[in-house]
Amino acid sequence: MKRILKYSVYTAMILAAVIILIFLLKPRNTQVSPLHIDLSASPIYAKTGFDPADTLRHPLTIANWQNILQPGRRNAAIIRDIVPINNRRSFLALKDEADEEFTLAIPFEVDAKAMAAMNGVIPVSPGILLAGIGDNWEVYINGTLVEYQVFLDNGGRITSHRSYRSIGIPIHKELLKEGDNFLVFRIIGPPSFGYTGFFYSAPYYIDDYRLVENYRNDYTMVIFCTLYIFMGLYHLLLFLMRRSARYNLYYSFLSVTVGIYFITRSPIVYNFIVDSSITQRLEYASLFLLVFFLGSFIEQLNFQRILLPTRIYGVFCTILIMLQAAFPLQFGEEILVIWEICCLPAFAYIVINDVILTFGRNITRQWKHQGETSKKIKLHDIGNALLQTPLGNIVLAIFLLVCSFVFDLLDTLVLHTGILLSRYSFFLFTMSSAFILARNLSNSYSQVSQQKDELEALVDERTQELARQVKIAESASRAKSEFMATMSHEIRTPLNAIIGFSDIELGKPLPETTYGNIEKIRSSGATLLGIINDILDISKIEAGSFEIIPVAYDTAALISEAVRLNMVRIGEKPIIFELSVSETIPEKLFGDELRIKQVFNNILSNAIKYTKAGKVRLEINHDPLSGVPGSQALITIKVSDTGMGIRQEDIEKLFSEYSQLDTKANRKIEGTGLGLSITKKLLTLMGGTISVESEYGKGSIFTITVPQKIISDSVIGKEKAEMLTALHLTEDHNNPAQDLKRAWMPYGRVLVVDDVLTNLEVARGLLEPYGLAIDCVSSGREAINVIKAETLRYDLVLMDHMMPEMDGIEAVQIIRNEIGTSYAKNIPIIALTANALTGNDEIFMSKGFNGFVSKPIDIMELDAVLNKWIKDRQSTETLEKAEKERPGEAAKVTDIHQIEVQAEKSNIPGLDMEGGIKRYNNEKIYLRILEAFLKSAPLLLEKLRNPSEENLKAYAISVHGLKGAARGISANDIGNMAEELEFAAKAGDFKTVSEKNSLLLEAAETLLEDLKHYLVR
Repeated sequence: MKRILKYSVYTAMILAAVIILIFLLKPRNTQVSPLHIDLSASPIYAKTGFDPADTLRHPLTIANWQNILQPGRRNAAIIRDIVPINNRRSFLALKDEADEEFTLAIPFEVDAKAMAAMNGVIPVSPGILLAGIGDNWEVYINGTLVEYQVFLDNGGRITSHRSYRSIGIPIHKELLKEGDNFLVFRIIGPPSFGYTGFFYSAPYYIDDYRLVENYRNDYTMVIFCTLYIFMGLYHLLLFLMRRSARYNLYYSFLSVTVGIYFITRSPIVYNFIVDSSITQRLEYASLFLLVFFLGSFIEQLNFQRILLPTRIYGVFCTILIMLQAAFPLQFGEEILVIWEICCLPAFAYIVINDVILTFGRNITRQWKHQGETSKKIKLHDIGNALLQTPLGNIVLAIFLLVCSFVFDLLDTLVLHTGILLSRYSFFLFTMSSAFILARNLSNSYSQVSQQKDELEALVDERTQELARQVKIAESASRAKSEFMATMSHEIRTPLNAIIGFSDIELGKPLPETTYGNIEKIRSSGATLLGIINDILDISKIEAGSFEIIPVAYDTAALISEAVRLNMVRIGEKPIIFELSVSETIPEKLFGDELRIKQVFNNILSNAIKYTKAGKVRLEINHDPLSGVPGSQALITIKVSDTGMGIRQEDIEKLFSEYSQLDTKANRKIEGTGLGLSITKKLLTLMGGTISVESEYGKGSIFTITVPQKIISDSVIGKEKAEMLTALHLTEDHNNPAQDLKRAWMPYGRVLVVDDVLTNLEVARGLLEPYGLAIDCVSSGREAINVIKAETLRYDLVLMDHMMPEMDGIEAVQIIRNEIGTSYAKNIPIIALTANALTGNDEIFMSKGFNGFVSKPIDIMELDAVLNKWIKDRQSTETLEKAEKERPGEAAKVTDIHQIEVQAEKSNIPGLDMEGGIKRYNNEKIYLRILEAFLKSAPLLLEKLRNPSEENLKAYAISVHGLKGAARGISANDIGNMAEELEFAAKAGDFKTVSEKNSLLLEAAETLLEDLKHYLVR
């Protein structure tokens, strides 16, 4: 009951405020002024055309006028409604109507009381108030011109429009006389235009000019419009600060649009914009957009989006705005009629769907959540929703807005108070909407403030906890480092003994098996010792017990030792090692020689380890350090490689401890991931830096700078620098084939597919020591036919992936997908490729291969493939039987000295015969491969003789075959030349191909000629 009474009181207060507002805003009784003359009480005489003599004719003769509007009229005196027009303008005609002249005359009477007021002790100056007049016009009183607003060109067309509202005209009191007076208006404009004539019904009167000006100066509306625009700009700023609250944006548009609309209807605007065509177009544009922005604001507030009907209406209004701006004013007036027809449904949709129904749905949802409720509770919920929710507040504001429209309509038809209540209700609606948004913003800030306080309390709590955890972590880290340092030291002691005694035993004459086993023990121990040393270094650095011990050292000797140690790591990899040493580097330096060497080893070993094929380059330079006490040099070490490279997102993790990048791609590469971390820490301790540039799949460049003290003015010089550069030419590599224990596999059958005969012989030679049955074919098509026939069933297929006509990938696709047998779908197929880049295994696997072996064929990789796909699939009985049947080993050239002597006797330029014999570990096999190369190479050279831009693809395949064949016989120079031309052809670089192809052909033909003489001999 109390709630109902409370809401009843609120309703009564609102109604009382509205009634008081009506009476307060009602215009004062103008009859208080003794000078007041109501022109609406006089008739209006109208006719087409204008004769200056008509300004003096009085009394009026009815026969001279086309129409007379009687006193007490309630309608406007628009020319098209009171004067016959012969050719009326058609609706929405694009062409403007011709301007014509018309005359309106109003006789009026001035009594003695009014004359006394004008001539009293305090004289009163008279003035005329016209509610609305247009388009161009002149005003005459008793034949005298008192106001001139006519702007015509030589053809009689209006050049500047003057359709004004609430215009005040001062007149000299001497022009008025007691008794009858005559007021004449010369009107110029299009006859059908709604602004030609008196376009408002009231007020029209003569009064004290001060009262006229008070009526015209509508300061209330100026204040309202200023507030509209200010609130609009303010909420636009709020939107720019918080773009998620899009309702602020549409409220700003709505508020500014309302302000523009009302200011264009105020007479004050004529002080700034005298041409009424501009203000009329602005008025129409703002009016068209009002309902759209109203709907957009409400929908953004309720639904966080603009619904489709409102968007369609917005597009429609935009089109209307453009049309009324592009064509004559009369066309815009007719566009307004179309808008009026469409506006009401749009406004009704917004009120009903966006406000009333949405409010109802929210209340209903609340009732469903509450369960069964009484009518009293439901009324209470509705009242709370109306007063306390944004949507409820909008419902009340819309209600007041609709009531004001109804009142204005009744006032126009019945009441005639002259109050435009809608402008005040618009102001109340706009301000209440601003209040809603302000309350939303306040609630948001309150929530943010509360969350800030909670977050600060949580941060304080977490900070204290973090401080405790940091202390615990630091203590644990120190304990771990001390433990690791102690344990690493304890492990190193027995490892030193293992390695030392292994070296001693290896110096004695031993059986071959025993020698091999001890060598493996020594190698494994050395690897483990390196890992332990890394762990010990990290532990010492973390424990703060690591010391830099500077000594004087020989620069060239340090470089030579570091390079020679890492040259061994290249092994059988097809890697070109380049060394560039500046001849101006000081001969003697002072620093921690051991740690400098360790930095060299870590960077070089990484470059070699992660480069399967290509080039590793080491550059060493120096720059003198200025501004440093003593004579010092900044040594710059740059190591570049063509390895697998590093992803950009992994570079930050590069120097982390125990971290190895891209573990899937690098799973076969040994290492703990400590090397670069130790390098960075060592360089930091020595005042140096390390940086990296890398492109994944192409290689990396590591740049190291470290300051060292100069203790000698002499430099290493040109001769010693050249000797260092030549180190890679004289270094011997270990031969893994000598120590490899091959399984005997007479039960296995392998098919080798390659278009180059030399490559087939290379593969056959490497496979023969396993006792396998070996078949060779020279194209993918032949391989398909053999597998499809199943005359022989193969345990493994080794297929070159790059062949003419049909490459290996296409052949495998046909084998897997088109032959259709279980054998074809499951037979193991291994790709033979010279493009052994990181990620190729995934590519080949996705194309139907089971793996790949890089070219030149890596013996260790080949052995692993044969064991996996043939040996490991056999039963124990089969393996034992095969080993029992293993024949005695054929005569091999196993004496390294003998190989060297044989190679010296058969020195062929461009052919590393010693390396070839070592590679196959059998001179007869190697000679057979040389014979195959002598037969197959001329065919390849013929295909390379006339390259053109059109056949670069075929050229790349042929030169690829020559590259593999040349490297298979250890003709590495020709292999490298062929590789360069292969890359150029694939890149479309015909210029390089045409320039260097002849050099390749000449070198290959010279080698063939030398081979022919050697093999014949």
